[in-house]
Amino acid sequence: MAGISSPGIGSGLDVNSLVSQLVAAEERPVANRLNRNEAKLQAKISALGTLKGALSDLQTKMATLSNLDTFKSRTATSSDSDAFTATGTSSAAPGIYSINVTKLAKAQTLVSDIANPYANTTDTVGTGTLSIRFGTGPIGSFAQNTNKSTYSITIDSTNNSLEGVRDAINEANIGARASIINNGAGYLLSITSEDTGASNSLEITVNDTGDGNGTDNLGLSRLAYNASATQLAESVTAQDAIVVIDGITVTGSTNTISGAIEGITFDLIGTLSGTLNVANNDAGVTSEVNGFISSYNALVKTISDLTSYDPETRTAGILNGDSGTRIIASKIRSNINIVAPNLSGPFSTLAGLGITTQSDGTLQLDSTKFQNALDNNFDDIATLFAVVGRPSDSLIKYTSSTSNTLAGSYNVNISALATQGFINGSTTSSLADDGSGNFTTAFVVNADNDALSLTVDGIASGMITLSQNSYTTASALAAEIKTRINTDSTLSGSGVAVDVAFDSSNDSFVITSKRYGSASNISFDFVDTNMTAEFGFSISLSGVDGTDVQGTINGLQATGSGRLLTGTGGAQGLAIKIEGGVIGVRGTINFTRGVADQINTYVKSLLDGNILGGRIDTVQKGIDGIQDDRDVLSRRMEALEQRLRSRFSALDTLISQSQSTSNFLATQLANLNSLASRKPNK
Repeated sequence: MAGISSPGIGSGLDVNSLVSQLVAAEERPVANRLNRNEAKLQAKISALGTLKGALSDLQTKMATLSNLDTFKSRTATSSDSDAFTATGTSSAAPGIYSINVTKLAKAQTLVSDIANPYANTTDTVGTGTLSIRFGTGPIGSFAQNTNKSTYSITIDSTNNSLEGVRDAINEANIGARASIINNGAGYLLSITSEDTGASNSLEITVNDTGDGNGTDNLGLSRLAYNASATQLAESVTAQDAIVVIDGITVTGSTNTISGAIEGITFDLIGTLSGTLNVANNDAGVTSEVNGFISSYNALVKTISDLTSYDPETRTAGILNGDSGTRIIASKIRSNINIVAPNLSGPFSTLAGLGITTQSDGTLQLDSTKFQNALDNNFDDIATLFAVVGRPSDSLIKYTSSTSNTLAGSYNVNISALATQGFINGSTTSSLADDGSGNFTTAFVVNADNDALSLTVDGIASGMITLSQNSYTTASALAAEIKTRINTDSTLSGSGVAVDVAFDSSNDSFVITSKRYGSASNISFDFVDTNMTAEFGFSISLSGVDGTDVQGTINGLQATGSGRLLTGTGGAQGLAIKIEGGVIGVRGTINFTRGVADQINTYVKSLLDGNILGGRIDTVQKGIDGIQDDRDVLSRRMEALEQRLRSRFSALDTLISQSQSTSNFLATQLANLNSLASRKPNK
């Protein structure tokens, strides 16, 4: 059993206090030194974090100004928002336009016989098939919209009530919606085209299996609306929107009109007149430039505060004398004052725009000079700030570049244009036409020739089913094939689409991928029983793959991918889109890197690389090292305390023994004195 120890009990010394004070006296100077060093490092890491934050804010502003899209936006202002509103893109030409909205687009609505309503929503309507087409009226000379199919909806004993017919139409999702309206006298069926415009009127043909008559006003034929029977009434007539722009009449199937003025999209609101003012987005660009100036000035102040020295108080900023911070500040200042290379416009420096450096290193904007540049040289402002590629050929578009693309003027030479993949169907007698696209015998799609699947651009479709119907024109059947392929969820979900055309000279269909390049291809995976004989489609047919554009940029062979041509050498990463034109020399593309891009590139390298982050990591390692030193100090103090306690314990024992001896001797002396005092006198 261990004994109970109480240091100092034998000697009366306060051993615990003595040991604690001695250990503290030994530890204090080292701990203070470590604390001072850590405080300095913590202050430095905080300062570097502050510098990083200021640089990050500047980089965000520079990234915006280096993006050409910042300068492409246009404002489109309507004088009367009750007439129309508008939005603009970079291709819109500034100007003032006279706008007169004379008609708004409407969708057709058909309603069942008002004089003979249904008593209940559960009343039986009839059985048979509703064949619905979209096209242009009047109904007596109806012309089908070739971009839409013919749709068949089966009405049988499971859905032959008024409610059932409504639900069947809506569930078919064909582009028309049905509803039931109670007009007080009874229930009416209303059918409305979901798309506005004259070409989206409805034609409804009925195959009435109840009485075998699809044109009388009995059973399902009460819903007929065609040249032979108009049992439904037109409550709203489909019409196109009509807007007169600077005296020129423009029509559209919807109340959103695009392309009438290049780069402008109208949303028509009411039949009123007004003016449209299209202008460069001066306010937006000015705001971005002022944001850059504010961010730059904040960085200048941050660096000034962190590297300052006050001789009166002899107080220095945390990063005073830091060479890395000086290099960063110097590099950014040089980029601000740089003459941007390869500029063809009137501005080669920021000073030319009215952005000048003050005595304290901050920037100041001369608003008058800058506004003059906005008014007279708007596009050249973008060239000074952003990454810009300007082809001399209108059918060549600058697409993108990389950080490795050097500023310069590059010659473009095209040796081959990109092509689209396609597949030609075989000639069949079923597709014989009169030379004008009208079949000599109506082409019937039935259960034996209505299904196919194919692979487009490497994407396999699901099973595609054509609408069973009788087609009199090649264009209508081509539209049906195209619609069904392009609405396949797998293909459309992958951004894949085709065009379908009829080759009247060969009595065959041609299916063409909308993609350009070597990845563009088409093949059949499955065709229905009679599809080869009647459509000319077969899994044994070989399609023709598309080809990539080929050519050189600045005399060096470039890489083609679809219609994109990407350069090498000094033009490395420069991607241009060849949208058409001729083979051979195609002019030049002038590529420039503006001031904002160069600052953005440099600051981004600081933030993404090891230049600034590495320094922060180094300081953090120093802080971590101090914690290691504290651990070493703590262990050393524990060892010291143990040694001191051991020595004081020995001293305590010695003192205790000395006291015991002293007490013994004192007792003995006292006893001797007592004996001496009792001895008798002689």
